[in-house]
Parts: sequence; structure tokens; C-alpha cells
Amino acid sequence: GKTFLAREVAGEPGARFMSVVMTAVLYSYIGQTEKNLKAVFDSARAETPTVLFLDEVDALGMRRGSLTGSASWLRQMVNQLLLEMDSMAGDNDGLYILAATNHPWDLDEALLRPGRLDRTVLVTPPDAAARTAILHYHLKKRPIAGIDLPALTRRTENLSGADLEHLCVTAAEKAMMESIAANEI
Repeated sequence: GKTFLAREVAGEPGARFMSVVMTAVLYSYIGQTEKNLKAVFDSARAETPTVLFLDEVDALGMRRGSLTGSASWLRQMVNQLLLEMDSMAGDNDGLYILAATNHPWDLDEALLRPGRLDRTVLVTPPDAAARTAILHYHLKKRPIAGIDLPALTRRTENLSGADLEHLCVTAAEKAMMESIAANEI
């Protein structure tokens, strides 16, 4: 999915790949998210070249104009992200930042300026050949007798890689529960 594509797009030979999960950064106490964000960037800068992948970046980089009233403290989180990306104090040589979002329209405009997240790659749902490969990968260690992979590929059009993985896992769980209920283990 997105993480695989991020690794491929980065293409920096010998670069360390650092994927950031937003739950590790976001915190409920005011100021802690900013500290966590700084720590992530400091860690990425410590061993360059580094590709820093921010998944679900809209959680950190939401439009500041939409933050009003009691949510206005979230502006500091967006400001910290912008500061870490290109402040004069931060040495970002060898630091490559990639980000993914399902809501690009929710990103603050300042994040999309040149030198920040200024290029967009649309990741569409996998085609039939890719769906077959993804399904095969997630089914390779499971008993698949009776599964018509070409038919399954046709029926899963417009599903993402994550959707296909979920389909395989839940189908296996359901089959296991049915086997247990029928005492066929």
C-alpha cells in the first residue's frame, strides 16, 4: 500500500526509512504533540539520509483556518510541523519527507508550498494483476482449497490493498470459527 509506495518513491540509496504513526505523535496534553513531533524530526535528522514517512498527515497538518474556538490550540501543532519541515534552525539536508492522506483537501495550504509537500502522487486502487498478487500474498500461508482466485480478483475491484488484507484475515477467522463450531479441527 502507501508505505510500500513511499519506499519506492523515495529512491534514496542507503537511506533509512522511518515511518511515523500518528498515534505515537498526537497527545492530549497541550504542548506534548509539539514535543513529540520535534523528537521525531530530531531522530530523523540524526541519521541522514532518512526518508521520513508521515502517514495520515492530515491529523497533524489540518487547515489552520478551520481551527476556531476551543480547537485553536491545534494551530501550534500545525505550526510545529511547518517549523520542523523548513526552519532556518533545523538542518534538513538529507532528510526527505513523504506524507500520505486520504483527505488532501483538509491539509493546510502552507504544507503544500514549494520545498515542503509540493508534489502529489495519486495512489489509485490496485488493478486486477495487483489485486491477484496482493490476494496471493495474504493467502499464501492459509489453506485455500476451493477458492477461485480469478473470481475473487474480479469481485474485489476498487478495493485497496488494506481492504484486501482485511478480507483475507476476516475470511480466515470466519472459516476457523465455522470449523471450531462444526468440530472439524
